[in-house]
Amino acid sequence: MPRVTSQSVSEAEQLLKIVLQLQPEVQVLLDVGAQIIEMDNMQVAKAWLRMHHDQAKQGAVFCNGNDELCVVDRNDYIELLQTSSFNSRLDVCLIFLDEAHTRGIDLKLPQYFRAAVTLGANLVKDKLVQGKDYFSRVRLHRRALT
Repeated sequence: MPRVTSQSVSEAEQLLKIVLQLQPEVQVLLDVGAQIIEMDNMQVAKAWLRMHHDQAKQGAVFCNGNDELCVVDRNDYIELLQTSSFNSRLDVCLIFLDEAHTRGIDLKLPQYFRAAVTLGANLVKDKLVQGKDYFSRVRLHRRALT
């Protein structure tokens, strides 16, 4: 990924800008390549939702420090996905999964959802296959970012 020239924009935000420009729209970001290191999962979810101009996207799903799926809404309210109303409304959510959570997470996503996956220089084949398997399992179109 190119170096960021402005101190006010992190590399993670640069990556999110690229994802937001993809057409058709991407609703799932799998950081298989562990490219996002300067933000935690909650910060990535909040930033992506904030940067996403379509107000129809009302929440962003992420895994917290206790490996629990959570959702943050546009008012920065965070709750466990399992007990939130978003659990049955994933179509209005963005989904961010970091490298550690691309295996073992099973979300029932709309069939039209698209995903982007990050790749890294030290990405081992097993991690890439995990990302590919996640795509296949949820029947997503494939689009890789390098």
